[in-house]
Amino acid sequence: MVCCGIWLIWNLRNRLVHERKTETARELSQRIQSYMAELTVEAYAGLQAVKLGISLDLRSVMIRGDSRSVIKKWQSQEQDKSVIGAIISDTQSKKAWFHEIRFQIINKTNNVHAHKVAEESLKKREETYQLRANLDLFHLNPEGRWRICPD
Repeated sequence: MVCCGIWLIWNLRNRLVHERKTETARELSQRIQSYMAELTVEAYAGLQAVKLGISLDLRSVMIRGDSRSVIKKWQSQEQDKSVIGAIISDTQSKKAWFHEIRFQIINKTNNVHAHKVAEESLKKREETYQLRANLDLFHLNPEGRWRICPD
């Protein structure tokens, strides 16, 4: 959170020098909180995706997200000490269940639907992400569980 604040202050300084635009301390605080909320949503969505993979008894999964910092935290072997550290730790503790688990960065425009579902789940304080993902899986593939042979 401190690094995020420093980065935003540096960015604001550049905007002041080059564009003559200023922001209040309140606006800066809101931007930091907004950024941290986005990281939390991304980390929580990934945790829920991992839990879904476990509940579907999958052995190989690819978790995609648009937050480079969250993806790097998932890939790291070190304990995360950030604000979202507990969520990252929960996700990492479940990695051993899979034969193969990969975390991949995608463009934000390709991840809009996942963000909406995760944000809705957080607002309701429910785990509707898994239920909705299960319904979408079978809705998109009514003939069976696998689109292609998993071998």
